[in-house]
Amino acid sequence: MMSNIAIIPIRAGSKGLKNKNMLFFNEKPLVCQTIKAVIDSKIVSKKELYVSTDSKVYIGVLKKFYPDIQYHLRPKNLAADDSSTGDFLKFFLNNFSSDTNFILCQATSPLRDSSQIRDAFEIFKKNKFESSVVSVTKASKPKKLYTRMNTENHLIDIEGIDKDYKRQNEEPYYIPNGAIYISRVDTYLNNVSFFLKDTTGYLMDKQSSIDIDSKSDFQLAEMLIQESSTDDKIEMIRNKLILENVTGCPNSRKVFINDGKMSFLNATYSKMGYCSSSLFYKIKINEIVSLLSNDFFKSCTELVISAGLFSSNKLENDLKLELNRLLRLCVDKHVNVKFYEIPPILYRIEYYNDRIVKLNKLISKLCDSYGFEFIELNRKFFNNNGELNIKYTNDGINVIEVENE
Repeated sequence: MMSNIAIIPIRAGSKGLKNKNMLFFNEKPLVCQTIKAVIDSKIVSKKELYVSTDSKVYIGVLKKFYPDIQYHLRPKNLAADDSSTGDFLKFFLNNFSSDTNFILCQATSPLRDSSQIRDAFEIFKKNKFESSVVSVTKASKPKKLYTRMNTENHLIDIEGIDKDYKRQNEEPYYIPNGAIYISRVDTYLNNVSFFLKDTTGYLMDKQSSIDIDSKSDFQLAEMLIQESSTDDKIEMIRNKLILENVTGCPNSRKVFINDGKMSFLNATYSKMGYCSSSLFYKIKINEIVSLLSNDFFKSCTELVISAGLFSSNKLENDLKLELNRLLRLCVDKHVNVKFYEIPPILYRIEYYNDRIVKLNKLISKLCDSYGFEFIELNRKFFNNNGELNIKYTNDGINVIEVENE
């Protein structure tokens, strides 16, 4: 009996953009955009949707968002740099009957939606499930403009192409965009290719054809999906300043600075009896210095800083100067300082864990030189790779409380 399945392959060893299939995009790992599009197409059930990867870590993360779909752990030799999609499909499709129809969608095409998957499958149905369907987009330049360069950087086979050249007179060409591939198991395995004489193209627009292979591709896709979103979304400002009166100490004031990554500390402080009132501000180091210089802070006795707000792109020397200025002012005003370690991140494109490690070392060293306290995170918040544990985050950057912990 004919059946349908969908396959989303995600390899862990991407070189150009590390962990590109799992980078948080539109509030979930990138591959979740494709998972949602396939589910919403209603061509397959969740039990017929397979995410295939060589990473147990990826599977553990994705189960938090989509626990009911199928996960396939492929052998490492089928996820190597030199292994092809054909190698993987030859291995994977042998688990299904020859008349099984399958849709393959790459995770790096996040702007392809469910209606496009449905439309492409309708073409496949009209082909009586026999000839493959591949999504394409119109090439941005005519074929005659494409050329090669030799070892001396001389252009080859392009002599005189500008004579009487008019773009509107050129025949359009189309290129596969990687978003949708549809075939039948026997058709594919007999040829180990989607591209046969009778393959049909499904034309997609440029925007939904974006294929993420670099940081700039990712950022463009983010911008486009935000522009097209119909939800009333407000960009969260993570840099916050919380002023807290210390319970039982009416004449003293504790200042808690938090960028959102350490929001679980608010509850911790509440349990310790420190929370009675809160005010929120956008904050930068120079603004902290300005506030501490103001009479409003004349009764401040302690400054508690969740150091995540310093994980910007500032040069290390500039950051060191700003922090020195802040800590000297605190010494002069007899204000005690406590820094919380910057939490690691998980699958975020705008931050890097190696930089966060360097910042923590810098802050720890400065605290030590001034006699202030640097408080390390409990290691349960880290996974085995030194990243933020998915159990304690919904977006790879903010730490959340977990029930009963």
